[in-house]
Amino acid sequence: MNHIQISAPTVTDDGKKAKISVDVEISRGIQTLWYKIDSIYREYLYTDRIDPFLVAILPYCMKNGYHIHVSDKTGVSADLLYQITKVLLPVLNNAKAYDFQKIDIDAVPIYKSLKKGTGVATGISRGIDSFYTILNNLDGLFPLTDLTLFNVQSFGEFGGEAARKYFYGEVEKAEEICHDLNREYGKKLNLITVDSNIQEMMPIEIFSSGSYRDAGAIILLKQMFKLYYFAADVTLENFDFGNGIRREDPWIFYCLSTENCRIQLSGAEATRIDKAEYISRYPVTYENLRVCHQPLFYGNGNTEYASHINCTCDCEKCRYTVMDLAAVNALQKYKKVFDLNRVEEMYEDILAESVERKDLVQVHSHWRDVYLAFRQREEIDESFEEKVQAGEFNILPEEREHRIHTLADELLQRTGSRPSLAEYFIKNGWQRVAIYGMGRLGKQLYDELKDVVAYGIDRSTEIHYKGLPLKGPDDEFPPVNLVIITAVYDRKRIRILLSKKLQCKIMTLEEVLKMIGSAQ
Repeated sequence: MNHIQISAPTVTDDGKKAKISVDVEISRGIQTLWYKIDSIYREYLYTDRIDPFLVAILPYCMKNGYHIHVSDKTGVSADLLYQITKVLLPVLNNAKAYDFQKIDIDAVPIYKSLKKGTGVATGISRGIDSFYTILNNLDGLFPLTDLTLFNVQSFGEFGGEAARKYFYGEVEKAEEICHDLNREYGKKLNLITVDSNIQEMMPIEIFSSGSYRDAGAIILLKQMFKLYYFAADVTLENFDFGNGIRREDPWIFYCLSTENCRIQLSGAEATRIDKAEYISRYPVTYENLRVCHQPLFYGNGNTEYASHINCTCDCEKCRYTVMDLAAVNALQKYKKVFDLNRVEEMYEDILAESVERKDLVQVHSHWRDVYLAFRQREEIDESFEEKVQAGEFNILPEEREHRIHTLADELLQRTGSRPSLAEYFIKNGWQRVAIYGMGRLGKQLYDELKDVVAYGIDRSTEIHYKGLPLKGPDDEFPPVNLVIITAVYDRKRIRILLSKKLQCKIMTLEEVLKMIGSAQ
C-alpha cells in the first residue's frame, strides 16, 4: 500500500484573500492543497495542525489505499485524531463501504486547545433543507450569526475553473439573500465563503465524499464557530450505512465534531414535504430556491452551467421537489425558479415515478413521501397504480439511464475507428448536422462529429460546451442536412417540433448507429 505525507500548513495573504496551504507528497509528485477565505478572517486560521486537510482527504485516501503520514513539524488535534482513528476508521474498515480500504494515520496528537469560537453558522446552498435550517434557526437558544458557502465539491463534482466561476456567481446571490434576511428580520448575519482546490487535486465522487469535504471547510473555521448546523437531507429514521454518504451524516458529524466546534445535524426531525410547507411561508425563498442536481456534474471538460432556474424535470431532485411543493399547494409561488408548463406536461409521469419508486427506501424516502401525500389527496388511486403497472406512462429515469449508458458505450466503440463518423457523414452528403439534446450523449457525439456539427438544440440554452452554438426549442433553426436526436424519451414530440422547422432528415442516435453498422 502507498503512503502520502502531509507538510505543515503555511498562510499567505494578498490583502483580499488569505490562503492556507499544505504540500502533499504522493506517488505522482507533490500536490499543493489549499483553502482560501476573505483576509478579514485570517486570524481564525491555525497553522500548528492540519485538521481540515486531513478530514477532506480521508475518503480519497481510503478509496485509493493511501496510508497517511503527517510531518513531525505539525500534527492533528488530539480529540479529532482519536475520533477518526478509534471510532470512524474502524467502522468504515469493518463495513467495507464504498470500496474503502483500511488505512493508517501516523500523526502527532496536539493537546493544546485552540481559541474557542462564539459564532453559530449554517450553509446557504439555497435548497429546501438549507432554507429550512436557516429560517428555523434565525431565533432560539443558539440563533445564527453567520451563513457560509463552500466551494469544496457542490459546484462541480471534480472542481475546475468552470466550477469556480459558478461558485463565485452563487456567492453574489448568497450575499443578496443575506442582505434580505438581515433587512426583513433585523439580523446581522455575515456571509463567509471558502474556496478550495482539494476536489481538483484529489478527485473522488461526491456520493462517497461529500460530507467529509464539507466537514473539512467547517473545521477550517472552528476557531470562529462553536456550533454549525448542517442541513439534514434525510430524517433520522432513515439513517443507514453504505447507501450514500448523506444517510450517514449523524454518525459522521458526531465523529468529526471536536471540543471547539460541534457539527449539529439540523432538520432531521422533518420530512422533505414538511420542510417544503415550512419554507413556502417565506417569500425570500420564492425566487431563490435552488435544488437542481445538474450543476454538480458540470464544471469539467470546459463545460459551464449558468442557468438561473432549476432544470425542473430532468434531474430526480427537481422532480420530487416540484411534487413536494405541489403536495402543499405551494408550487405556483415558485414559478420563477421552475418551468411550470413543463411540470404540467410531465405531471402524471412524475406521479407515476413516485408509484414506481415508493419502496426504494434504501436509497431515500423522498419518493415514498410524495406517493403518500398524493395518495392522501386521492390523485393516486388504485386505478392510477394499475395504469402505472401497465406501462402507460413515459419511461422512468432508471430506464433512461440504462439507455443512455448503452448508447454511450456503443458510441465510444465507434470513437477513433475508420472511417470516422464525420467521414461517413460527409461521404453521405451530411456536411451540416444539428444535434438535439446536449446532455452526456450530445457532448460525446459532438466530440466525434465536431467538424460537421453546425449547432446544438437543447431546452437548457445556458449550457455551454466547447464553443458550440446552442439553440432553444423556440428559436429559429438554420438549415442543416440532418438532425440527430440524442434524447432517449419524448421523441415523438421532438420529431414533430423539428419537422415543423426543418426540411431535412431527422434520426435518433440509435438509428444512426444502426445504419452505420449495417453499412459496414
